[in-house]
Amino acid sequence: DLQNCCNFDTECAEALARSCPNLIYLNLYGCEKMEENGLIEIIIHCKKMEVLNIFSVPISDGTFLLDIEKNLPRLRELDIGGTGIPWSVIEDAITRNIRGQLDIISDIYRYY
Repeated sequence: DLQNCCNFDTECAEALARSCPNLIYLNLYGCEKMEENGLIEIIIHCKKMEVLNIFSVPISDGTFLLDIEKNLPRLRELDIGGTGIPWSVIEDAITRNIRGQLDIISDIYRYY
């Protein structure tokens, strides 16, 4: 649980992803120094991830959602509230959620 870890940045995310590929749960709530590149490293290397919380991580375009679909087949909960990802991108991800098992949480809303 790295919630509100003010020093957790992209470099830390990359190191974590490469050294802990068996992560199942990761809470990055409020890790405001991390960028999308670090998140992509986590998504690519931690293929067993089931729960990922990136609430308030400053990611604005949401392109990593495509990487999630390809690399995290076990992911069942994703909290993207407070990230700044546009609603249209979130809606597209929900529509593409073919597995029907991913619970996407954005701010106070929950999508299946």
